[in-house]
Amino acid sequence: MPVGTRGGERYLRAMRGVWLLVPWLAACGEAAVMTSPPDAADVVEDAGVARDAGVMGDAGVMRDAGTMRDAGMNHDAGVMRDAGVTRDAGPMTALPDPVLFVHGINGSSAEFDVMRMRLVDDGWPANRLFALDFEDPRWGCNVDNAQTIADEVARILQTTGASRIDLVAHSMGTLSSRHFLKVLGGTAQVNTYVTLGGLHHGNRLACLNPLDVCVWQELCPTNELLTNLNADPATPGDLAWVSIFSTDDGTVPVASSTLDGAENIEVSGVPHAGPGGLTEAEVVYDEVVRVLEYPAW
Repeated sequence: MPVGTRGGERYLRAMRGVWLLVPWLAACGEAAVMTSPPDAADVVEDAGVARDAGVMGDAGVMRDAGTMRDAGMNHDAGVMRDAGVTRDAGPMTALPDPVLFVHGINGSSAEFDVMRMRLVDDGWPANRLFALDFEDPRWGCNVDNAQTIADEVARILQTTGASRIDLVAHSMGTLSSRHFLKVLGGTAQVNTYVTLGGLHHGNRLACLNPLDVCVWQELCPTNELLTNLNADPATPGDLAWVSIFSTDDGTVPVASSTLDGAENIEVSGVPHAGPGGLTEAEVVYDEVVRVLEYPAW
């Protein structure tokens, strides 16, 4: 297309939006290389998330103070929880809830190997710890991934005989797991829901993407998926909602991870992913164990 035409200028402006996403993708650590998928021009392979401070605020409405499930205390240095009311963490039962771990974009179940190993060392039965792999972790839509979660939860409940599970999701996995909870009836099957570096409010830079890539579109704060998830109630159901995030995430802004109606737990010095990241850091693990030991609601 000739650059001198109006159409050419619009094309260049659109593509500049794409290239704004490239450093964002590189920081994500979830594959930021160029590829040529069917029926598309060269596009950036991974959606990722930007470090842009301009993230849309919470679209959800805070529930009444009497029903807030936030913790009301400061904890160890580097960890802070929101004010509110929470349950006391009871002792671990002889047979804890099964736990399902949900990975993020271009990730895999292996991201939770360290956390699962620590849980086994701390007394969790290995046969009650599960981690799934999405069929298309790079390009797949969160709505489709939510159905994968629903199918896996049904299988776990049938296999273990449990009435509910606990759910731990990282990064983009928070969107698919929240869709499972809010739209597919998952709130009746989950006791404690934990997100690690969750993309609860997406990122505005994703709105600049001119290409028909599902995960990029879903990251835009005005996308129907996100607006539905964050519409009141943003944290529905009779279960514990917990969001753990880091001020040093480097990929997902704190504003995108904070969730009204949840117990928001802030840590510092922990990157988004990789060795020592949110799925491996001991300070995060300690918080995950604490909330997994919550008694049934």
